Amino acid sequence: MRRFGIAGRVDGSGRTVSGLQLSPGLASVPVLDPAGQRIAKVHGLVLTDCLGPGLGFAGAALRLNDSVETPEAFVRHVLRGLAGTFVVETHGGPLGHRIYPSCGGTLPIVYCPESRRFGASADWILGDAGYAARLDRDRVERLVRREGQSGWIPGTLTAHRGVVRLLPNHALDLETFRQHRFWPDPMLFAGPPVPLEDAAAEVASHMRAFAVAVAARFRTAVALTAGVDSRIVLAALRPVRDRIRCFTFSTSGWVDRTIPPRMCRAIGVPHRLLRAVVATPAAQARWDRLVGEVVRTANRDIHPTLERVDCEAILSGVYGEPARADFVKLEWKGLEKRTVDAGRLDGRLRKSTAVGNRRDRMVPFLRRLERFRPSVVRRYVRDRLPIARARAGRTRRKDRSSPP
Repeated sequence: MRRFGIAGRVDGSGRTVSGLQLSPGLASVPVLDPAGQRIAKVHGLVLTDCLGPGLGFAGAALRLNDSVETPEAFVRHVLRGLAGTFVVETHGGPLGHRIYPSCGGTLPIVYCPESRRFGASADWILGDAGYAARLDRDRVERLVRREGQSGWIPGTLTAHRGVVRLLPNHALDLETFRQHRFWPDPMLFAGPPVPLEDAAAEVASHMRAFAVAVAARFRTAVALTAGVDSRIVLAALRPVRDRIRCFTFSTSGWVDRTIPPRMCRAIGVPHRLLRAVVATPAAQARWDRLVGEVVRTANRDIHPTLERVDCEAILSGVYGEPARADFVKLEWKGLEKRTVDAGRLDGRLRKSTAVGNRRDRMVPFLRRLERFRPSVVRRYVRDRLPIARARAGRTRRKDRSSPP
């Protein structure tokens, strides 16, 4: 395994990045305004066949058809018009000197305000001595190792003191070394609501354009399960199904081993069930170091299996997990027979076992908190836990009739 991403150091003025390092396969692409002046650089990999309106390549540079005079306009017309795995560095003036992650945050960035360094992980920006000295072993033990096979350190936290994670939808100001949220754009809420069907059609169009662009440029494989998320990825790739192949790990459950081959046969895509190759203790330790000790998943244990996949790019449904917040039942038996609409989505969210378990754990806490902070409880139930509304309401009535 090798490091993947970028790393660099910023001078005291916050205007110059020095010692920029890029993994093999990544490059720096200048961004030019209509007058030919450089206003930014894209560090990473940009899909040239998947550009938004007003963007185009002129030689090795990305050229804008219209000027952008504010950071908000830059995000709206440039950042959201790019697809790939990258970060964008703006070069001062009205745009400021900032680093923006891609909309998917696929190229991670952590940074150390003290040393004014940034990179893909703590492993890139700390030497061996600094890595060991700053490691918060108690945090790693509590948030990662005690969780078993899957654990992670959330939010802006990392496993190292003084090292901060740049969150998706946040930009890092290279002068102050502070991050600021730039998305969602207020203009999203200025117009009328978009109907669900129109929004779904637009998302599907973007997904298909991205998937087709990847398959046109790379030998592409899909990590396929029986779940909704990777099914959607496979559906997006149907126009280029002659250029892709799919695989499933043998460690997956019975459903995931059975359904994917059937789906692939139905549309004529090769499928392979891969026997898992377990990583050695040394390879697992290397994994931990490369990710900065912040996450452990099943992939840590079996990542050598990917060496058996003959491809240049792998697509998966990983973004579906945070999008659903794990509050959706797979419901795999009825996926092909029922139309997905707003009512069905709402019903699946409210009937989720995960939500039910959370509700059961939360209600005793809500009962205690209600006596001291009723407004907090009402807001939580309204915004975060719709399924608990009725029960919390009954709890409040019962508490009012009972002695404290």
